[in-house]
Amino acid sequence: MNRFLLVCLCFCLTSCSSFGFDSPDMSMSKFFRIFGIKQSPKNISEFDKADRILVLKEERWLKLLDSNGEVIRSYKIALGANPVGKKRFEGDNKTPEGIYHVANKNPYSRYHLSLLVSYPNKKDRKYAKKYGKSPGGEIMIHGLENKSGLKGYFKHLMNDNWTAGCIAVDDKEMDEIWRLVDTGTKIEIRP
Repeated sequence: MNRFLLVCLCFCLTSCSSFGFDSPDMSMSKFFRIFGIKQSPKNISEFDKADRILVLKEERWLKLLDSNGEVIRSYKIALGANPVGKKRFEGDNKTPEGIYHVANKNPYSRYHLSLLVSYPNKKDRKYAKKYGKSPGGEIMIHGLENKSGLKGYFKHLMNDNWTAGCIAVDDKEMDEIWRLVDTGTKIEIRP
């Protein structure tokens, strides 16, 4: 019910130019700023880069950390359709847990930009092999599905478990993450 009310509020606000929502491509970070929800404890310059990505699955947060471990930015996230527990096999719709890194940046993704997570690692492959299964792969941090428009945005708002195991944010947030994260950046995904 609370999520429904939030979606209704967001929909109403998207039509109010006095709030600065010029298009249906409204970002959650803008929503947080308007309603005074503290999202980011640190100002960043155009030259800053994240040293590490921390994903807190249960809380549905992705945090970009600097070299001192301070939070640069925080984003609400959507996860796999079966979010509890670590990813073990292809098709389980779970999001991995453990230590990984950004293996690649893909500007031509099916989703608005994507960062490839280095899943599966050696331990993940060994576990899946023990059961005669594939560990899966193609786990990414990404924006909304391309050309999904307002429908994709509301799907993201209303359902925090809509991916096939990836970690999703809205497109404007993904633009910011893309700028702040380099290939090789460490990713820690916690339960």
